[in-house]
Formats: sequence, C-alpha cells, structure tokens
Amino acid sequence: MRWFHPARCDTAVFLWLVMILTGFNYASALNVDISDQSSWWIPSLKGGRERGQVVAYKGRANLEVFAHSDTKAEYHAYQIIKYMVSITKPMRRTLQNQLAALEHKQAAFFEHQNVAEMARLRSMIKSPWLYISLGDAGAVGCFTGETSAWMNTFVRTVAEQGGLLEDHPYLKKVTTKQPRKSLIEYTNETSGSFVASIAAQHPDLRSLRFYLSQRRRKKRSFKIIKTVLDVVVDDIEKKRPIDYARLKILLARGAITEEQAARLRDIKQRTRLGMGCLDPENPPKKISPDHKSGHLCRVQRCTGCMHGVVFLESLQHLAEALADLDFLQRQTPIRSWNGSSFELEQKSLRLTLKQFNPADTEKHYVKRREELKRDQVRVLDGYSIF
Repeated sequence: MRWFHPARCDTAVFLWLVMILTGFNYASALNVDISDQSSWWIPSLKGGRERGQVVAYKGRANLEVFAHSDTKAEYHAYQIIKYMVSITKPMRRTLQNQLAALEHKQAAFFEHQNVAEMARLRSMIKSPWLYISLGDAGAVGCFTGETSAWMNTFVRTVAEQGGLLEDHPYLKKVTTKQPRKSLIEYTNETSGSFVASIAAQHPDLRSLRFYLSQRRRKKRSFKIIKTVLDVVVDDIEKKRPIDYARLKILLARGAITEEQAARLRDIKQRTRLGMGCLDPENPPKKISPDHKSGHLCRVQRCTGCMHGVVFLESLQHLAEALADLDFLQRQTPIRSWNGSSFELEQKSLRLTLKQFNPADTEKHYVKRREELKRDQVRVLDGYSIF
C-alpha cells in the first residue's frame, strides 16, 4: 500500500489478484458482500480454521459461487479480502455517514433522485473494493461493472511498464474475463471435464461442454477471418489476383512458403492426378516407402497425401484415376485387392471427388471407363505398394 488508504490503482491490484486466485469473473468478484464475515466466508468443516470458501453472488445465473482459499497464506483470496475490509473501514464509515444524512433528508422531504443515490451508497458499503479518488478531492470511489474497461487498460499498462509483453505478448489483449476462462480451460486439460465442471460451477457437464466449444468456435472463426483478410489485403497491396489456392492452404495448414505458392501456380508442376504438391521431394513414408532422398515422388497417390492440393482443374484427372482403379479392381482377385494400397487410393479418390459437381464427375468417369473397355487407353498403375 502506497498511502494510508488505497488509491484506485491499489484496489485494482488486489481485485485482480482475487479474480486470478478464485477464478471469479469480474461481476462475481464485485459481488463479494462483506456486510458480515459469514456472508463472504465459509470455514471448512474438514480443514478447520486453515481453509474455507470465499462466497460471491453471480447475478446472471442468480446463484452463489464459491472458491477455496487458505487462511494463513498472505496472498490468498481470504487474506486479501480481509485486508481490504480492514483498510477501507474509515471510507466505509464515511459512506455510512453520507447514507444516514441522506436518509434523514429523505424522511423530511422525499425526492426521487435520492433513492438511486441511497441504493448506490448501500452497494458501496457492502463492497471491499473501495478507494480514495485522488482526482476528486479525496472522494470515496468503488469499482462497478462500468469500470471493467478501465481494469483492462490498467492491467495491460502494468504489463507494458513491467517489461512483460515481449515474453508474454498475450498480455496486450488480456481482459477481466481471462481469469475465469483460464481456470476452466486449465482444469479441463489437466484434470478432465468432471473436475472442470466443479471448478466452473456449472450445473452439469453439458453446460461445460457448450461453454468450451463456444470458446473454441469463436477463436477458430476469428483466426479464419483474420487469415482471409491478411491474404486478400496482401494481394491487393501487391496488385495481383487473389490466389484462392494459397488462401485455401493457409486456412487448412496455417502456413505456406513463397516457394510452395510459386510451385502451385505453375501448371507444369502438377502431379499425375492434376493436383498440386507442397513438397514433391519428401513424400510421407506411408505413401512412398521406397522413396529416394532428393528425387521427385514417383508414386503420386496424391489424394491420400498430406502434401496434396486439389484444384478445380484436377477433376478430370481424379475422375479418370477412379475409373482406372475400378477397372483394375474387376481384374484383381478380391483377396489381393482388400487391404491393398489400391483400395485405400480408391476410397480417398471417392471422398475427394465429393467436392465436385456429381454430373461433371460422372461425365469424365464414364468417358474413361468406355475408353478402357475398348482398349483405347491402358491403366497407368500395374502394381500396388502393399
């Protein structure tokens, strides 16, 4: 504490600490009622005087929420709130005197505007989050829901002045929602959904799963929108057509090098299936077990490969490859076909072709099938990998 009584920044530090330690959201932390100790603290039946639960009211859900705390540790929630109750006693007496004077005035002559002021003073008296307003001639202030934006700015300023942003860049965007979200996600990852639902104090696991999935959806959607905007703006600034293939890869994989982008734009570097390849010299082992380092992939079963990229103009090649495999299947014993690389490629081709118009796919497929029947063309692959 810098002065005899807490200033706004001092109280903000303690309020942030309580939110981080308890996992309460901002609204719940503000609703810690210190009218008497039993209203905000429940001693543990098993831990005696050393442990207990901090109690707050969650207005949106209309229920009380609890957080465990030790009583002896200096910077646990119990000791922080107890300290704030003690240090703000003079300010609370000031508020009580103001309330008594206003009630006396109201009893003598009723005024509507005094009703709201009396409610505000009663709310402040019950709160541990009081402070002296240095810019308002020492008036007593209190944190409310309207000060959440200031709290966000405050903690980001503290992180910046403390030199923390370089190692922890996420602190540039931290908000009062973060303590609760962090507690729930950390507990879910380390202890599972059941313990996380207890920590979150949700009524059931379904509520927890909805909360977590909603968070992930928002995060994923924001990332997708940001990627699209970055690519489009970059193409506009460099005065070039929007590269849809590059955009698709960025959304699917998160990154693409300039070399890969140039290779995909070059029609001459397409594979036998008319697809692009992000790394033709390093195919996965499951695709080409006998690949020689430094050479181009000779197998090119691109639909089942992590490096393969499908284009609109890939349709004909993919449909013809499926027709080839269907033709080859009719000439191969079923025991040899089942479980072979041919069967896996056939399945991956069918799944890939679902991205295209079925009528267009059928046209190319039927044409190739008729050519195979009349011996006008031959199947490229003669041997499976396994």
